Amino acid sequence: MNFFKKLRDVFNPRPAPTSNVTPSTAQQRPGIGDYQSVYALQSDAAPGWDTIDRALAPLYGETEPWHWGTAIKHAMGGPDPIDGISAYSSNAAGVTHFHFCTYGFTSHYYDEEALGNAFSGYGFELTFRL
Repeated sequence: MNFFKKLRDVFNPRPAPTSNVTPSTAQQRPGIGDYQSVYALQSDAAPGWDTIDRALAPLYGETEPWHWGTAIKHAMGGPDPIDGISAYSSNAAGVTHFHFCTYGFTSHYYDEEALGNAFSGYGFELTFRL
């Protein structure tokens, strides 16, 4: 499975089913009960951000990236169009480089209305090697 297909597949997070999902909740929208049970009680829930990190985990494991963020996030009225960018040091294919990945073109924060849509936010994040 290539990296971009994996990113596409994980941007529509579907947490594992839990026992507290009622049929009426599940019938409203697929996955909404699971989404609520996993994220609703977290004041800093960022399921989209977590999804990007999960997509990068097979490539970098527990490697901690360098990360640059904004002082005021765009979702809170900040002037910057993205919330941040991470850079991983890599030696893939024998070429030393940094792999950068943005956080901000997709929806990152808890949003029940976004669940199950064809894509999240603009539907992509930027990645590049330098």
